[in-house]
Amino acid sequence: MLALMFSFGASGEPRQYAVVPNSEGKGTTVEIPYTFGTHEVAAKRVEGEVELDPQSADVRGGHVWVAISELKSDDPKRDCHMREALGLDYSRSRFPKEHVCDDQNRLPASGNDAIVHPRIEFRVTGSKALDDPHLLAQGKEVRVLVTGDWTIHGVTRPARLQLVASSDLKNPDALRVRGRQSFVLSDFGIEVKAANIVLTSVVVRGGATATFDLRLEPAPKP
Repeated sequence: MLALMFSFGASGEPRQYAVVPNSEGKGTTVEIPYTFGTHEVAAKRVEGEVELDPQSADVRGGHVWVAISELKSDDPKRDCHMREALGLDYSRSRFPKEHVCDDQNRLPASGNDAIVHPRIEFRVTGSKALDDPHLLAQGKEVRVLVTGDWTIHGVTRPARLQLVASSDLKNPDALRVRGRQSFVLSDFGIEVKAANIVLTSVVVRGGATATFDLRLEPAPKP
C-alpha cells in the first residue's frame, strides 16, 4: 500500500518510505460480525517500508505488517480468543477444541499452545493510479489500485486493494492512505470458537473487514 508515494519527488531514484504513527487516523481497525452484532478491534501501531521510484511508480518492494497483539478492543477476554484463532497452530494446539487463554487472558509463551503466527502481513507487488497522481500536489485525493499478497495465520493469498491517497500540505513528503479490505476467514484456515451465552451459541459469521488509515513518510537514511 505504500506504493502510493510515487507522485512525490522528481529524481526518478528509488526511495524508502515508512509507516509512521498517525495521530489523526485510526491506524488499522478490523470489524468481525458475530451473531448479535459486530465487534471491532484496532491497532494504532502499524509497521512497514517500501522502496519505489517516485517518478515512474515502479515498486521495488514493499512490506507492511501489524502484530496481532496490537489488535485490541474493550474486551481483553475476547481479544485473547482472537489471538488464539489468528496465532495458534491448530495441528498441535488444544485450540479450537477448547480455549487455551488463562484467567488473565494470556497465552503460553512456549509449548504447543504458544503463538506461531504473530502478525498479519501485506507485501506490495505493484500499483496503478486510477486518477492523475499530480492531483496530490493540489491537495486532492487520488485513487490507487494496489496488488500484493496477504499472509494471515500462515496462509498467503493474493489481493487487490483500492486505496485513497491524500497529501499533507504542511508536509509535502507525507501522505495519508485510506482503504478497506474484506476477508473470508476460512480462506486463511481461521476458526473462531463459538461462545455460549445463556444457552445461546454466539458465532462469527465467516468474514471480517479491515479499514486502513495510515501515514507515510520518507524513511530515515541509514
